[in-house]
Amino acid sequence: MTYRLISGDNHIDLTYCPPDLWSSQAPAKWKLLAPRVEELEDGLHWFVDAQDQGMWNGVGPLFRKYQEGVFRHLDEMKACGFEWDSRPGARPRPTTPELRLPGPVRARAPAAGTIRGSCR
Repeated sequence: MTYRLISGDNHIDLTYCPPDLWSSQAPAKWKLLAPRVEELEDGLHWFVDAQDQGMWNGVGPLFRKYQEGVFRHLDEMKACGFEWDSRPGARPRPTTPELRLPGPVRARAPAAGTIRGSCR
């Protein structure tokens, strides 16, 4: 089956799309306005409408670099060994809930894709 539409409505999905999915197909006059990934000093960033929209594989609603104390649930994930990497060649975070949660936490998870609980 050939897929002609890719859902980009969830920030997790975006890290699995080719970084030039839209810009490579845009007419030349629109290439800098189309969503794309660019490498900056601190890693890969999403650009849309020629504006930096945050880190590729970033966290939170603004695709920020992980920063301790900003989001408690991310601090809990970090304590369990979860990492965010926005460098070229990095692997995006897994979108499969079973890969995101360790065994004891997975059994307590209230819904697929929900990350809560302790890694202990």
